[in-house]
Formats: sequence, structure tokens, C-alpha cells
Amino acid sequence: MEIGLGQMGMSPEEFDTITVAEFTSKQKGFFELEKQREKQHWYRTVALLNIQLEKKDRINPDTLFKEKKKPSKIHSREEFEKLNKRWSKFHVAGEPKFPIPG
Repeated sequence: MEIGLGQMGMSPEEFDTITVAEFTSKQKGFFELEKQREKQHWYRTVALLNIQLEKKDRINPDTLFKEKKKPSKIHSREEFEKLNKRWSKFHVAGEPKFPIPG
């Protein structure tokens, strides 16, 4: 509720009538816009910094914003157990838990 009313600037009426799917989509778009704004601020900061630096010392802003790839597989039993431990906080009785691999 705080995100919708506070950060996203939704009215209470809009918040009450929006569906979960609509809210999720709106929230994703909002945070993507915020991410782009932050990136633009950093590009301006780097540009101002580069004015002061020698040509050989200048910073390429694209190197600052390379997206890190998320691992697609769990590589060890320890990682799996960490995920299972985190999942157990949200576990609903009657639903299966993740099985620990052999």
C-alpha cells in the first residue's frame, strides 16, 4: 500500500479498484522508470567528472552499468539449502517444499 499511495502517487480510490495484475504491471513500469532516471543521473555525473579529468583518465559510463547475469542454476548444495531456508519463511502448510538434491 505504501508503494502504491506513496511512491507511485496513486489515489486511494485508484488503489482500491486496481487488480493485483494491474498493480504488478504498474509497479514494474514505475521501478523501470526510476531505474532509467537514476542511470541518467549517473551519466550526467560521469560527464561532469570527465570534464575535469585528463583524456587518458576519463570514465566510460557504459562500463559502470553492465548488467550482471543472474545465475540460472543452483551450483551447490549450500546454495540450495540457503534458498530452501528462505522459502520456508513463506511456506504454506500443505504445499510441497523444495526437495534437497542428492
